[in-house]
Amino acid sequence: MTFWEWDGIDGNLTRKIIDMTRKIKMMIGLIIGMTECYGQSSIVTPYFSAVVVSNIEVSTKWYQSVFDLKAKNQMNDENAGYKLMILESSAMLLELLELRGSLVRKALVEGKSEGTEIQGHFKIGFNVSNMDDWLKHLSNLKIDVPQVWTDQTTKKRNFLINDPDGNLIQFFEAI
Repeated sequence: MTFWEWDGIDGNLTRKIIDMTRKIKMMIGLIIGMTECYGQSSIVTPYFSAVVVSNIEVSTKWYQSVFDLKAKNQMNDENAGYKLMILESSAMLLELLELRGSLVRKALVEGKSEGTEIQGHFKIGFNVSNMDDWLKHLSNLKIDVPQVWTDQTTKKRNFLINDPDGNLIQFFEAI
């Protein structure tokens, strides 16, 4: 039944119009939200991240507790030298990889001048709607938040934490 057809027996017209209106608004929002990319309109949203870790079990528990992720898939191949865990929520997909032969970040920069970094991804950031709830959540998990910064222009806060392998994760108060 289309939204303009009315079921005279139970009067569902209003509900059907509201449902169709929501769908139309969502479609309009998608169209308006399109960005120019290489001359074509497309929507670009983050899909997933992958992190190389030293201990898949420790990191799996950590990421599950911090982001409320559930295990989706797990693969272990001793011959190929990897363990893989895919975690997900309705908002996020995360792949954890324990790879034989992976190098520890700290060891690579040890003995180098202060401020030396490895090229490539440096950190991942998240927008959070309630900064105080996130700070409390992390405190309950005994995760250290060494400093909270406040942007002088927006007055919004942000902070960095480390996962068990020292990978940086930043949280930004939603603007």
